[in-house]
Amino acid sequence: DFFQFLFACQQWRGFAYETNEKDHVYNDAGGSNREIIYDDDMYKNNPTWDSVTNKRHWLDHIKYAVFMYGVWVVLSIVYLAGTTRISLLGLGYLIACFYFLWYGQDFLTKRVAFMLRS
Repeated sequence: DFFQFLFACQQWRGFAYETNEKDHVYNDAGGSNREIIYDDDMYKNNPTWDSVTNKRHWLDHIKYAVFMYGVWVVLSIVYLAGTTRISLLGLGYLIACFYFLWYGQDFLTKRVAFMLRS
């Protein structure tokens, strides 16, 4: 109970710090907390380099392989975990694997508004 109270007090202190007008400089350093779902073009001022569509060197190719195909490796491990034991948890693993394999990469590239709606 003590740690839960301690964390709640620290969170309350952080909220009070964010709403204080004289410390507005520190809020600007962390960025805004407004929602970006309804923006028309949310990537117009993105300073981050896109390593998926524009691969500059071999490290970008390795990152692409890890992030795009690592999901399938993890999914195959979950499938094996679901088939090795007979239980309701294993059945849940199999249903989840079937769902993700059915939708494939399209499941990972859905729009944010569509995922929030469903």
